[in-house]
Amino acid sequence: PSREQIREIEQADSVLARFNGKVRQLIRPPHGRATITTILHGLRHRQPIVLWSIDSLDYSLGPDQVVARLAQTKVGPGDILLFHDDGSTAGDALRRLLPRWKASGLRLDPM
Repeated sequence: PSREQIREIEQADSVLARFNGKVRQLIRPPHGRATITTILHGLRHRQPIVLWSIDSLDYSLGPDQVVARLAQTKVGPGDILLFHDDGSTAGDALRRLLPRWKASGLRLDPM
């Protein structure tokens, strides 16, 4: 499983580099499972491992439920929110949540 994780990390790096020409500075290990292999890989490549502080649960909820849940969750500076791009739920929920968070003074930065 650890070698598979490294392959996924390297594949993601390759795709992102083709997309925006940048080498990513951080690693979010696949499925959020940091192993000794992924930690060593991060150290070797000077890419710290980061995880999320709030899971949107967009993989198991609809957009209305995600919005309601996150509207009640205290999202603050330094929080890392986990969303998935393999369906429409995240996009639908974020279209409604991002303006609210910006209006509340949160600065949103990509990782």
